[in-house]
Amino acid sequence: MLEILLTVAIALNAPMQQIEAEVSTPQVEIVRIDSSKPYITNRAGLVMDLETKTILYQQNIYEKLPIASLTKLMTAKIILDENKLEEVVTVPAEATAIGGSTMNLRTNEQITVGNLLNGLMIQSGNDAAIALAIHNAGSIDAFVKKMNSKAQSMNLENTQFQNPMGFDNPNNYSTAYDLAILASDLYKHPKIKKIAATDKIEVISTDNKYRHYLQSTNTLLNNYLNVVGLKTGRTEAALGCFIGITDTENPHLSIILGSNQRFLDSKILLDWAKNTFEYN
Repeated sequence: MLEILLTVAIALNAPMQQIEAEVSTPQVEIVRIDSSKPYITNRAGLVMDLETKTILYQQNIYEKLPIASLTKLMTAKIILDENKLEEVVTVPAEATAIGGSTMNLRTNEQITVGNLLNGLMIQSGNDAAIALAIHNAGSIDAFVKKMNSKAQSMNLENTQFQNPMGFDNPNNYSTAYDLAILASDLYKHPKIKKIAATDKIEVISTDNKYRHYLQSTNTLLNNYLNVVGLKTGRTEAALGCFIGITDTENPHLSIILGSNQRFLDSKILLDWAKNTFEYN
């Protein structure tokens, strides 16, 4: 069972309520000092203290929703668990034929797993997702089976995947609660921490033939809230999605699903959390 505690702040100055068993209670006391609520427009979301895994705000956190490119978190999780960053991938035609956001890979281009992860997370490259999936499992279908098996092993009870990049599909969904578990687990990896905080980078194929200029899709990166990650997403069905992480004395993780103003909603939520709780 994933060693993670998610608790909920249910009232002003009230003790935290444990909703996942088998782990110890947080060592830090988090006290609510302001009774105000954030005004956000998204369909579901939460903000969580990243160190204690205490949920400070929740909205429809168990509702199954399309999650767009937040799907790529599970793609990255499997690759980091099973592949080495220096492995060389030969880009298949399936990857270069994919639409949407890409890092402009070329068919038969050879590029490392590490650089494809850069393209996956920074540029939100659908072509990188396909190339990594086929390199890892031999086919998209086989990789999707791994994604769903990993979700089960992590106790993501309301999550299902149908593709490695997050295209709209009735069978590709998750919840804010499950994504909090996945995101906080993935963010422990040093490679992800480095990628998430990267605004711009150039990656090159192993033969130096192709260069890919990557620009982060996270417009909140390094703003006044010290946002350093983690992943954006947008499709017609999912609307705007965003998982934000702050690099502060008391770091927070926020999740916004189904928003027409994902970055504004995220900023409001993170700012509210920063000013509403004290740590003792």
